[in-house]
Amino acid sequence: MGYEENKKLLELWRKAEISKVTLEALSELLAEEYRAYELPLRYMEPCGFNNHDELRWEFITTAFTITHPGILRRLEAEDKQYYPVESDCVDDEHHFLSQEEIDEMKEEAARDRLIDTGPIPGEEEWYEPLTDLDIIFSYIQDEYNEGKRVVIVVEEEDGYVVNFKLHGWSERLTRRLTAMIGMPERDHRTPEEFSSMMRRGDLNDPAFVYYLKCLDEFGMI
Repeated sequence: MGYEENKKLLELWRKAEISKVTLEALSELLAEEYRAYELPLRYMEPCGFNNHDELRWEFITTAFTITHPGILRRLEAEDKQYYPVESDCVDDEHHFLSQEEIDEMKEEAARDRLIDTGPIPGEEEWYEPLTDLDIIFSYIQDEYNEGKRVVIVVEEEDGYVVNFKLHGWSERLTRRLTAMIGMPERDHRTPEEFSSMMRRGDLNDPAFVYYLKCLDEFGMI
């Protein structure tokens, strides 16, 4: 899609009345269409969100998760239907390894995360004992890395959902949530590393153009 097509989407966006999404409305949609349910935030970041590089930790309020096998299969099928190139990249992540090697690698990684072997000699000052929350977080990570779970962490500001981070893989769901929620507009509070923040109305901003395309894809403009 070229610049002229983007200009048309921009005009449609300017004429459209895009409603903001409340947390209640998002929760209802995720529950009804994806069988999602709320996940305690402490399960996602045992050490807190203050060092998160993709969300503004002070606005994070809620996390939702999807674990229903039928829904996850549907999301996978939609990705292969609508975004075959991206889906192939995900499927082929370990194409050079045998299934036995992949299983051994996962088992070794799981042991390393779930067994506290104490501090490494010479690095005692950085050692932190393994906690129950660390184990839960590792388990959840394993599940979404293996396609058995999707987690959506959201930011809420002034009563509306304004941003999200999806853990796991679902390009279709990511684009739908982007169309619904958008992204917070960059201002003086936004750290420079938050490259995903958009300048509304600026076709030179790739994030804004991506937002327009998501709106168009789901018939919202």
